[in-house]
Amino acid sequence: MDRPLAVGEILLYEEPGNGFITIRFDSALKGYLVHMDCKEWSLSTYKRYKKIWAVVLKNLKEAGVTKFYGTVQDKKSLKFNKMFNCKYTGRDVILENGKRAYLVQTDLI
Repeated sequence: MDRPLAVGEILLYEEPGNGFITIRFDSALKGYLVHMDCKEWSLSTYKRYKKIWAVVLKNLKEAGVTKFYGTVQDKKSLKFNKMFNCKYTGRDVILENGKRAYLVQTDLI
């Protein structure tokens, strides 16, 4: 991972040099916040990450997580999130860095 984990953040998956998936509880949202990062993108990467994502979702559901959120800072990233069934909530949030972001949600039911 190219950055240290934040306090309370858990690494769910890591692909050294390319990407990772983390989760942490966000007290302001009163829910879990998942972050997925991927540097090099291609069709084969998408297919691989879809398989990895399915395992992550299964594990989260088995752990009792029923929904989680994500924050997205631009339309391109919003499209990326939609490819993984994350839906825009219609709400925007202000991040710790002061920037506005779209809030997305995934329900595990």
